[in-house]
Amino acid sequence: MARAVRSLVATLRLQALAPGTLKKYGGDFRLASMAAQALDLDPFNLSSDDLSFLAVFHTLGHSVHSLDSFFSAIAAVYKELGKELPRDSSFLATKKGLKRVFVPIDQINRAFPLSAAMVRKVLALLDPDSWEDAVFGFWLSLSFVWALRTDDWKWGRLKWRDITFRPDFSFLVTFFSGKGSEHHGRVSRVLPSMVKSKGVNPAFWLVRLILALPKKFRSPKNAVLVRPSRSKGHSSPVLVDPSWVTSKLRGYFEALDEPVPAKLTTYSTRRGGATAYAKAGLQKSTIREILRHKDERTTEVYIEQISSAADSEELAKLLA
Repeated sequence: MARAVRSLVATLRLQALAPGTLKKYGGDFRLASMAAQALDLDPFNLSSDDLSFLAVFHTLGHSVHSLDSFFSAIAAVYKELGKELPRDSSFLATKKGLKRVFVPIDQINRAFPLSAAMVRKVLALLDPDSWEDAVFGFWLSLSFVWALRTDDWKWGRLKWRDITFRPDFSFLVTFFSGKGSEHHGRVSRVLPSMVKSKGVNPAFWLVRLILALPKKFRSPKNAVLVRPSRSKGHSSPVLVDPSWVTSKLRGYFEALDEPVPAKLTTYSTRRGGATAYAKAGLQKSTIREILRHKDERTTEVYIEQISSAADSEELAKLLA
């Protein structure tokens, strides 16, 4: 009975969180709660030793590579509840030891890197006057050029209030990173002035989306990445999600008579963008900043091997 009541109390405390926090971090925190309750620990009052246990639990059941984001989620929940996660030297030593032991054997299932040439071919197939094509074109070009994480845009995180049209005809876009405690704040970047090209040009596709999207769906609080409902059409927008864009990508590979890569995911744009910048000659330190990595070694796993000098020259012209 006592265990059931404790579980109910934990559920009620989670319901006190803001809907956005619950949606973003609830999954990781519930996982932490299940592990904590298995040892009769209070997930809302974890000690440094408790955190060390959770670190081992998460690494063995999931991946050492997601350890930082797992604890960032727990820290975000604690912060909203007015508490601080006790990440002292003992916990940090446990985490460092886990990474030293497991990183060499816990290989990342790397996404297929979309090439700049393939991105251009896909964008060339899109109809700029179509709402569905315009939003897909904006997602594809922006995710590639800015090497976005899936968590940067899913769940309707990017709102129209986060986009500002500037006097020089450029756009200032602010998004809220979905990973890493160091990047939970806003990140603002500029999309240069729109040109006529509908290639790898997020500003062009953003303008086409503005023109195609019914005005009633463009209020400041509305999500930018929405598509028309398949059942209700333009009268009811649906949030763009990873399964939809992956399905679209696979469809365009087939339309272009290209073999569909087994690991074609929403991270293919991120890894492809990083690879394109490397081929264009950017320093790894600059690419690390674009990817928002803490460690340049993490950046290296996103960069596919450069196949030829011709690739470098072609991509340098493309991204100049």
